Amino acid sequence: MVGAAIAIAIFFTTLVPLYLYMSTLYNLYSNELNYRRIRDIDRATESLEIVVGGTDNQIRLVLKNTSPLMIRVQRIWAMNVQEATPIGNDPCVQTPIDISPGWNTSVQVNQCLTNFTGRVQFIAVTERGRLFASKPVLVTGGRLASGLYPYILAVSIINMKMGSRYTILISPTGEADVQPRLITYRATARNENMSMSFGATAGTFMVYLLENDELIDQGRLIAPSTNPVEVTLPDYPIVVFILRGERQPR
Repeated sequence: MVGAAIAIAIFFTTLVPLYLYMSTLYNLYSNELNYRRIRDIDRATESLEIVVGGTDNQIRLVLKNTSPLMIRVQRIWAMNVQEATPIGNDPCVQTPIDISPGWNTSVQVNQCLTNFTGRVQFIAVTERGRLFASKPVLVTGGRLASGLYPYILAVSIINMKMGSRYTILISPTGEADVQPRLITYRATARNENMSMSFGATAGTFMVYLLENDELIDQGRLIAPSTNPVEVTLPDYPIVVFILRGERQPR
């Protein structure tokens, strides 16, 4: 009886606590594995596009979250491409930026490039530890190099009326820029087609089509559904105006 009592005492005072301890350690280990697995999956899922735009004296970054997750950008560095070193001792942007899935946000970065001349690349560091980089751009004296428009906005007109004068007018919104902003063309044949290209920065633009200095109404258009048309670069770089064709004489 005494031996049995001692064995039971040892069981409850040693083995049971040991089992509970091992069970707790296993649960902690499993939870840590699940946490790391989820974190690694989320980290691999992150996707961020960085576009450098603005005007010659205002440089902005457009950050586009193309992933299904919220992305927090912890800091953004401006890098000297030639020397592969940061420009300045501190990050260009140190305030965290939260970007919802599918959304864009912009941040001004002029303060990082004062009097700098050379090729610059911007690198964003996310909360999950991913690095995303922009394409290198040329900066002169802290400004985008004159005439630098990294994107092309193409505008086409289909089925123009012979003898009519057509004007494509592009109006940037916010700090976007485009050159030229107006092009005029006179059609010399029935149902003539033409295309024009415009150099532009990232941003949103209103594209107008005028015929003989008057805005073409919806009754004359087959497509698009509105005039003017709102487009955002670099997402939608093409606008096609399709007019109702001029009847050929019998």
